Amino acid sequence: MPMFKDFPKAKDAASSDIVGTIRTGKMDTKSNTPYSLDTFRFTADHPDITEKLAELYGGSTGEWETKKPDKYELISETNALLIEVRHFDSEFILWGANKPIFVCDGEFQKDEKKTPCQCPSDYWEHRDLAAEGKACKPNVSSKLILVDAPELGMFKFQSGSWLLASDVDDIEKFLEGSDNGSRMKFEIETYKTKAGQERQRPTFTPA
Repeated sequence: MPMFKDFPKAKDAASSDIVGTIRTGKMDTKSNTPYSLDTFRFTADHPDITEKLAELYGGSTGEWETKKPDKYELISETNALLIEVRHFDSEFILWGANKPIFVCDGEFQKDEKKTPCQCPSDYWEHRDLAAEGKACKPNVSSKLILVDAPELGMFKFQSGSWLLASDVDDIEKFLEGSDNGSRMKFEIETYKTKAGQERQRPTFTPA
């Protein structure tokens, strides 16, 4: 018989297995602009997770201003993590106010008709238009396990780095054909621009 009751809805299975997020940057609350870090930052729903991570990777724990559940954070003292990659995905996205306008792989949009991508084929032209909000930006996402603390569960990582996007083919080839499973070294690499300025970028390399 029907059960007329507003039962609580189950959590989305795709997100409920995530215990925290690994980040390579932070938002400046005064200027409302993001900036890069040279060590990893972790956020989680529960302080026990960030406290355990602090034991492994150093740094100080605390809370940060967010409307999401992962209000506990750790800015660690390490720029290198040994990980097991459980999921890895990449795409280009042009965002609207609250949802994507276009999603593509650089050649075709991810729709039923596989409509040709509207982004410029030239890399630098594409980057310039993306910076103006007129073309898709890279979106690289991963779910991973920390080899140092597999008992904590799954973490997620997401990046819009063009340099990381340029590494995607090599990363995916390694994950598909590696004899060492999905184990990789996840690092924040500091490099210098042509103008001599220091910048940071995430890297995934075979462990």
